[in-house]
Amino acid sequence: MKRKLSNSIILQAVLFIALIALLFFFFKLNNLNSAEHKTRVEVLLSAERIDAELNQAGLQILTTSMRHYDSLSALYIRFDRLMDTLKAQPAGVFSATNPLIMDDVKNLVIYLQTKLELIERLKTQSALVRNGLLYLPTLSDEFRTKPSLSMINPNVYLTRLMAYQHFATDSTKAELLHEMEALDHWVQLYPENELVSNFQRHLLKSVEGLNKLSDIKKQFIGIPTKNLLESLRINYLDYHEVKVKERQQLSILLLMLCTVLIAFLIIILRRLDSSRIVAEEANTLLHNAVEKLYEGFALYSAQGSLRFTNSRWLALYGVDSMADYPCDLDELKTRKHDFIVEETEVEDEVTGLPFTLQKTKNGRWLQARDTPTSDGGLVCIRVDITDYKRAEHQLRKLGRAVEQSPISIVITDVQGLIEYVNPKFEEVTGYSFEDVKGTNPNILKAGYTSEAEHAALWHDLKAGNEWKGVFANRKKDGAEYWVSVTVSPIRDEAGVITNFVAIKEDITQQKADNAYLEMAAAVLDATPEGIMTTDAELRVTAVNPAFTEITGYLESDILGKKPSMLSSGKHDADFYKKMWGVLIEKGRWASEVWNKRKDGSVYPQWLSINVVLNEKGEVSQYVAILTDISERKAQEEKIHYQAYYDGLTGLPNRSLLMDRVEHDLQIAKRKGHQSGLLFIDLDRFKRVNDTMGHEVGDQLLQEVAERLKIIIRSSDTISRFGGDEFVIYLTDISGPSDVAHVAEKIVAALSQPFDLNGFEVFSGASVGIALAPVDTVRPDDLLRLADLAMYKAKESGRNQYHFFARKMQDKINRRVMLEHLIRKGLEKNEFAVYYQPIVDCRSNTLFGLEALARWTHPDEGMISPVEFIPVAEESGLIAPLGEWVLTWACTDLVDIHHHCEGVHLSVNVSSRQYPLGFDAECVKRILDDTGIMGHDLSLEITESILLDDDPDILSWLNGFRALGVGLSIDDFGTGYSSLSYLKRFPIDYLKIDQAFVASLNTDDDSTPLVRAIIAMARSLNMKIIAEGVELKTQLDTIESLSCHYVQGYYFAKPMPKDQLLVWMADYLQKPSD
Repeated sequence: MKRKLSNSIILQAVLFIALIALLFFFFKLNNLNSAEHKTRVEVLLSAERIDAELNQAGLQILTTSMRHYDSLSALYIRFDRLMDTLKAQPAGVFSATNPLIMDDVKNLVIYLQTKLELIERLKTQSALVRNGLLYLPTLSDEFRTKPSLSMINPNVYLTRLMAYQHFATDSTKAELLHEMEALDHWVQLYPENELVSNFQRHLLKSVEGLNKLSDIKKQFIGIPTKNLLESLRINYLDYHEVKVKERQQLSILLLMLCTVLIAFLIIILRRLDSSRIVAEEANTLLHNAVEKLYEGFALYSAQGSLRFTNSRWLALYGVDSMADYPCDLDELKTRKHDFIVEETEVEDEVTGLPFTLQKTKNGRWLQARDTPTSDGGLVCIRVDITDYKRAEHQLRKLGRAVEQSPISIVITDVQGLIEYVNPKFEEVTGYSFEDVKGTNPNILKAGYTSEAEHAALWHDLKAGNEWKGVFANRKKDGAEYWVSVTVSPIRDEAGVITNFVAIKEDITQQKADNAYLEMAAAVLDATPEGIMTTDAELRVTAVNPAFTEITGYLESDILGKKPSMLSSGKHDADFYKKMWGVLIEKGRWASEVWNKRKDGSVYPQWLSINVVLNEKGEVSQYVAILTDISERKAQEEKIHYQAYYDGLTGLPNRSLLMDRVEHDLQIAKRKGHQSGLLFIDLDRFKRVNDTMGHEVGDQLLQEVAERLKIIIRSSDTISRFGGDEFVIYLTDISGPSDVAHVAEKIVAALSQPFDLNGFEVFSGASVGIALAPVDTVRPDDLLRLADLAMYKAKESGRNQYHFFARKMQDKINRRVMLEHLIRKGLEKNEFAVYYQPIVDCRSNTLFGLEALARWTHPDEGMISPVEFIPVAEESGLIAPLGEWVLTWACTDLVDIHHHCEGVHLSVNVSSRQYPLGFDAECVKRILDDTGIMGHDLSLEITESILLDDDPDILSWLNGFRALGVGLSIDDFGTGYSSLSYLKRFPIDYLKIDQAFVASLNTDDDSTPLVRAIIAMARSLNMKIIAEGVELKTQLDTIESLSCHYVQGYYFAKPMPKDQLLVWMADYLQKPSD
């Protein structure tokens, strides 16, 4: 018995030790696993914080909000510690987990190291970009000091560059490139301007730096650390949850094993009555162990009777003592509703084992697990989860409130990493929770908040204070918006801050409204137009600074008063009546008005008034915008004066004259009065202007204007028409005698000498007169007819007046028609070249031919050169006509040389051809084209072209001489013949005018004169050609005077080439005298 008891004691001791060992293992396992889990979670949180700080540092560097990098030192230290922790073993603290987690850890190390390297690159590139951007405004300021570059607005390029820096979108880049192309235009336009080139170069460098920064940013953002951390966290939590459930199962198994051991002890005690004392001690020990359990515990026998329970079991069901609790399972089933009001069967998601969720009558929630024993009994365990259920309920209620909140809510950890956002946040920002989970709210940063503001925010939050402020945020799509933010700390039971909650209200529209009001106020203050508002009763409510500047009235002077105090008195009541009629009908009115300033001065202004209605359609106020147009009016008057008056004499100009003439002729049609127009041209004005200078010429014009003003009536108009031409228009005259009287006074007044700079200058004037309606009733025609009459006066000897006669018009009409016919004749080859022989007086042989233009019109017949040559010269058609004659004559000379070699050709050149471009180059081209040598050709010019002391004339003539071409003076003796110009110019031949030849033997003066001309020419080594020899006596006299050559009808009339060849054949066969 003793041995049996000893064995029993030994067995009980073994069982007890085993039970204690199991309990120790149970608690040790829980403590060990908790420590490992805590360490791993801390490592994960550290990695997430460091990743977030790296992201934050990258964004701050990109947005240039991080000026100094000292704050990164602490981050680098924590980064190194994290790397040491993760790389201490093949997978660090996660070495005892699974391969998937260890692979994630290895990748995390690589990604974080890559991010750190990119941070360094961002620092370097950002510094380069920032330096470039800081220099550009300096260059921009230099543009303001360069007025020549005012058309270049560097702020446009800086704005586009800053837009591209902050947004880096395709559109901002395209706009920047477009402006860069425009800048390239200015660079090309100002290639020598270093400022423009320097500005473009730094702008290009900044764009290049931003592109590089964008590339690094893309690499940085492209590193999926957030996804990897999320994956690592999820994998580890899954791993940990599995381990927790395994430990729970193990705990249950240990508990069940303990239960089995206790049951085994009970069985042993029942079998060993002798060991009752020991068994009772063991039972007490087991009871105490179970009693200390937090879970409720009950043991039912195979018969269903309650064998054992702890106090926690009774407390969970709201029972004070065992007496009040059913003693077996049957009674429990009967009285179940006395203790349990709700019961639900639930399956464990981890183990798959079923358990029951009970709600007791006292409001507790229990997790119930019933496990059968080997002997048919039942072990029941109840775990109190009431606090959990209550927390769950509160969380659900709070969650619904947060989820349905009309404002954005963000919850972060103490490092500022987002742990939760509500749907409103997702709606406003466009980011989903998955997009921002674990990131810093700086992801929304628009870049307008300074570092100081951020520092103040974090200072208040870390101090445990609430922070309120306004931020500019950026949505996922890049759109900016403004939020009013309240950030509050969240504390645990110990008062330690565990999280922060941010309440964000979108105030974008409010900001826009405020900005619009501020802009409106700024515009009101800055606009150069005066603005005044009144209420419906016309009491002034506001004025802007421009109003004060224009009117002189301060705001305090006019507020509450009526705008009528500005009235100048220049507008009558009818004016204001019409103004109010338009305002009432259309709601707006604008017009030019005259108002009075505070100093009493009256000035013109452009006034615009608009009616403002309230929501009821009633007048709430009036808005008046006024612009001082004094300067514009002065400019308009100046422009009007310049448009209608001559700046030199102050007389009306042509435009004003014609307006008055047209107006008077319209009145004359109704009233039947006569008018006269006098066209005045000063005689010898050009000589005064050329010899005494333009300044004296201007004085002469001013003196003439003053003398003419004295002559006419105030109702008449005197105008400077241009140059040295004046026009006087006399209205309402009785007849031509009135005009003639005025013309006589004009001629007499302008014939008197003028004292100009101490010199006595004589001018005189030629006056042409046309009458309306006698001559014409059209203003332009009246002026034209007077002009014709003026030219008639000049032709009649100058310094006189002449009335228009119809034959003058006929002459003009004929000239116009001839000009048209000449133009057409040149196109249709109606002109021909005739030749008149030139004979050598000494040998009586053919010396040369003078080429003469002839014109046979199909309708008019033969038109004399005396008539068409002057018209060709006046119209400029002499240029193509003269070149055509020269070309045709040279071409004919080639054929003529086949019949008579060495015949000389003489062709007339008009003085008008010189200014029209006829020169040696033109002659050379014709000679080259026809094959004629220069010494076979002479060009005949008139004396008039040699009278101007122009060195270019000498150069022009020497050009012909350089070709071997001879030069002749035609009609010598009829003009201003002078030995001086003959000595200066390279003249070869003098042609005595036929008027002198015709008077030989009939006029006693002609022979000595011709003899003198011949003697003078011989002294200058010139040849003499006598024109117009028609009689044998004339030829004999010419020969007796030792003239070299003659031409005229005595030998032959001008004839076409065919007739000339016949004449030449006949003449050459005659024997020489």
